[in-house]
Amino acid sequence: MNERNQSIVEAATRIFARYGINKTTMADIATEAGVARQTLYNAYQNKDELLCAVIRANALMTEEKVLERWETATGFDEKLELYFQLGPLGWYDAIEASPDAADLIEGIHRVAAVEMAEAAVRWKGHFATLIETFFDTTTLDVPALADYLYATSLNAKSNVTNRTDLEQRLAILKQSLVALLAPVAK
Repeated sequence: MNERNQSIVEAATRIFARYGINKTTMADIATEAGVARQTLYNAYQNKDELLCAVIRANALMTEEKVLERWETATGFDEKLELYFQLGPLGWYDAIEASPDAADLIEGIHRVAAVEMAEAAVRWKGHFATLIETFFDTTTLDVPALADYLYATSLNAKSNVTNRTDLEQRLAILKQSLVALLAPVAK
């Protein structure tokens, strides 16, 4: 992504968070990015295309941060905790900070299915590698376990009333995975 598009995506991230998807206009984003509307439209044809770019960029940024922190973390549970903090809890915090969280969630799910599916594939691959690093996988269905870890952590936020509830669900997920995998630890 070139510098101009990066600036536009960063501006769009701030504006979508501030106003939600429905209330945000391309003019709002152009103003925030400090570019002409035509420049914005030359880079992104419409708001949906720009929202996809925002989701893709933020997903890759989170992934990069988690993988970087995993390099110095030593244990499976420590690496899970880093992912939970930077991934699901970070995403929850970002959504909750928006004045119209429901609009933001609906817009993301409506428009960014491809980006979310691509991120899911990458995360499942990272989790499979993580599991293979710490456990004897001869008796494990690693892809299914990686899918379970990703899907469960991502959906742990469903119907929670606050961050503490989400933290508790993620802690239980981590405890259950550690207990499940303990007999096959390397």
